Amino acid sequence: MTPYTLIIITIVALISTSCSSTKILVAMNKSTDRFIVLESDKRILYERGAKADAKTIAKKLDTAIESVEKKQYKKFTKPVTVYICDSIKSFTSYCVYSQASGCVLNERLFLSPKNFQADRQALTHELSHLHIEQQLGMFTWHSGYPAWFQEGLATYVSDGEGANTVSPDEARKAIIDGKTFTPNISGSLIFKKTAHSFGLTPNMFYRQASMFVKYLHDIDKVKFKTFLLSVESGKNFDKSFSLVYGNSIKEVWNEFIQDQRKLRYFRIGYATNFKLIKGNSMSRKCQISGKGPMTGNNVSHAQNKTKRRFLPNLRTVRITLEDGTKKKIKVSAKELRTMRKKANQ
Repeated sequence: MTPYTLIIITIVALISTSCSSTKILVAMNKSTDRFIVLESDKRILYERGAKADAKTIAKKLDTAIESVEKKQYKKFTKPVTVYICDSIKSFTSYCVYSQASGCVLNERLFLSPKNFQADRQALTHELSHLHIEQQLGMFTWHSGYPAWFQEGLATYVSDGEGANTVSPDEARKAIIDGKTFTPNISGSLIFKKTAHSFGLTPNMFYRQASMFVKYLHDIDKVKFKTFLLSVESGKNFDKSFSLVYGNSIKEVWNEFIQDQRKLRYFRIGYATNFKLIKGNSMSRKCQISGKGPMTGNNVSHAQNKTKRRFLPNLRTVRITLEDGTKKKIKVSAKELRTMRKKANQ
């Protein structure tokens, strides 16, 4: 099947799927002749009422491009062009979704007037999308790679743009409480799994996804670079991940959740008022590491085996939360030593 045949089939499927998909097809090909080239920087085009915003972007563009190229390990393959809309109505006609601050569609980057509000900066975030879309093409990028990775990478690269209203601590608490997304291994042009698929707000989805991407970077920077370059070359997402990290995404995700649970308690109480409370709790599971009962055998000198149950050495600790309230948590002796070590740092 040729790429052009695939595109035609995809377009037909999109048209037959929903009204919004039809709007996307129209927006992809809408003319930008109405935009005016900024004299001081010809990479920026603006609508008549957005000249001041265009000048603002001109001051930030070089730094943003440099940041994306550094963190995504490649140069842009084509010249960067940024379109500044002067109204939300105009922006929606090019990007469909009025709530967004910016978008990249068919390798064209548009910014909404919302972008120029204090908490809605999106230039670097959208440049991250444009950077990979230039290399892979819009259809390959969106059909072959999951939304959580696209948005997580863009939010990570832009230092939180797109997730401005949700702090890492808020996202961490939601993850521990089970209010999180499940990382899938592929994308889709038609049935894309986004924030609403998991019952999350876009800002929460972006923040959690960016924290996972940052975790992938921090556990091994060399592996992360190898993996991202593999993605940028168009290789299969799931296979590239397993080959580089040696585990499935699901396994690494579970490790990430355990790491967030530890960070949560380290951040909220280890150096504040905590003390050991005498006596074990009824639960037999460490609330930080997840360590629980294990089964095995007693083995005699004659190699006779008798089944037995190994219980974790649990203690109950009282910690002080951010709001001043106290909470009892059950931790293993090993984690308790870590708590005391962290408290003294």
